[in-house]
Amino acid sequence: MFSLLAGINDRPFGDEISYSSNLRESPERSLIFQKLFPDERDLGGQLTINAPKNTILEGLKLDAGFFSGNGIRVDDNAKLDFIGHLKYDHSTSNMSYGIGTSLYLGTTNNADSNLYTIESGKWVKEKVEPNNTNIRRYLGFDGQFSIETLMGITNIRAEYLFGQQPSTSGDFGSPKSNTYDPAKPFSYLRKFSGGHVYLVQDIYRTPFALVLKYGYLDPNTELKGDEITNKTDLAMSSFGFGGLWRINSALRLQAFYEINTNENTKNISDYSHDVNDNMFTLRLQYKF
Repeated sequence: MFSLLAGINDRPFGDEISYSSNLRESPERSLIFQKLFPDERDLGGQLTINAPKNTILEGLKLDAGFFSGNGIRVDDNAKLDFIGHLKYDHSTSNMSYGIGTSLYLGTTNNADSNLYTIESGKWVKEKVEPNNTNIRRYLGFDGQFSIETLMGITNIRAEYLFGQQPSTSGDFGSPKSNTYDPAKPFSYLRKFSGGHVYLVQDIYRTPFALVLKYGYLDPNTELKGDEITNKTDLAMSSFGFGGLWRINSALRLQAFYEINTNENTKNISDYSHDVNDNMFTLRLQYKF
């Protein structure tokens, strides 16, 4: 029922983080996970509790622990962040499903004496004590469903996240540096939302599969359109489609095309229209 894990390991938040590149059906993780968790692994310790088998709670699992909050790099604020994931899984002979919820509670250093928040559609500056900390707070929901039919295995996965992110003026991302740069303080509090949906369809009994993926990130839900004066606050979405060829147990070929779309604002000339940044990826992977 109980197990402990300490060291550098996957953050127990949501579903997509645990998918390594040799399993994931898209070239990269969704943008929201790349920004909130720039390293999928973090330094810390966690407790796992599995409900006993052959009981009404069988399939229920809790992962909870405390982590550095700065990925695999040197801790930057001497405070631990809490991450927890509660999930229920169930499976039958040809079908399986799972639902889960995740919580992240942590802090980020702010060496600045200024704090920026949104009021009435504008950034507002207030004075604070220097060398303070701002709260990182994420709440996530995830679900998975797969079924095997004559057409092959159909797999659907989805996640939705929202919360508060302390960030710099020019980047929504979480800390990912061995040293804290006072010139780029995490002094902007942004409320965000985002998520993704996967649809993966195996083609009968062949080694081929078709993949559809939609993801989006709104790094600042309090500003829209022409209220935005900083490109960091622009919402982004991506629709991708492609195919997989599982050549053998160690070799896989992936082709994937992403149509990326950004929010527009007249206040930033480069983003007064949709930027031409679609991407095609052809990847041959060897697992050893």
